[in-house]
Amino acid sequence: MDGDDHSIDDEEEVAAQAGGQEGVAQAEEPQAVDSERGYQALLAKQEARIKELEGQVAEAAKSAEVADALRDEIQQVKARRPMSASPSRQTGRRSQP
Repeated sequence: MDGDDHSIDDEEEVAAQAGGQEGVAQAEEPQAVDSERGYQALLAKQEARIKELEGQVAEAAKSAEVADALRDEIQQVKARRPMSASPSRQTGRRSQP
């Protein structure tokens, strides 16, 4: 009969362990939800930063386009400039008589 008492103890121990594991699973669930919320918050924050950077890239591209257009215009003006201009006229100084 000692064997029978031992098996009852084992069953109670197994049941207690199973109950304890359920408690662990239930305790982890709120943490998992918090982790999911944290993950979603981080994801949203990163998406916002990406959009901000994309806006900066778009602005920089506009600035680069404007700069390129101005460089082109400068080159056109330089191309129309007479080649026989004296150095004094190019620097804005008058030549001495």
